[in-house]
Amino acid sequence: MNALTERIMQSIDIVSFIQEHIRLKRCGKNYVGLCPFHPEHHPSFTVNPEAQLFYCFGCGRGGNIFNFVMEYYRCSFSEAVAILSEKTGIKEEKTDALTEFLKKMQCLFEKRLLQSNHALAYL
Repeated sequence: MNALTERIMQSIDIVSFIQEHIRLKRCGKNYVGLCPFHPEHHPSFTVNPEAQLFYCFGCGRGGNIFNFVMEYYRCSFSEAVAILSEKTGIKEEKTDALTEFLKKMQCLFEKRLLQSNHALAYL
């Protein structure tokens, strides 16, 4: 996981988030409910607040909050990150390696442009 996904996972509680989508009932240290991913009449969907994970004993789907969002909204990982980023207000920092590389390339091209008589005559 990268820094953005780590910050999102630390800032949002999986139980609270899933309870916005399905009804959960406390059962010991876990929460249980009807699985939103397949039809059922008896709760087999479990959420572990300590591990911040979910698992359905009926269909076998499970994982962290990103996996839940991908399954529930039927979206890609990057779309799940965007959904949770919007919910938490956590945005990706734009000072990544690609941005730094592009800034260096911009400086290089500006220098080359100013050194070229042909380019300066065109301008």
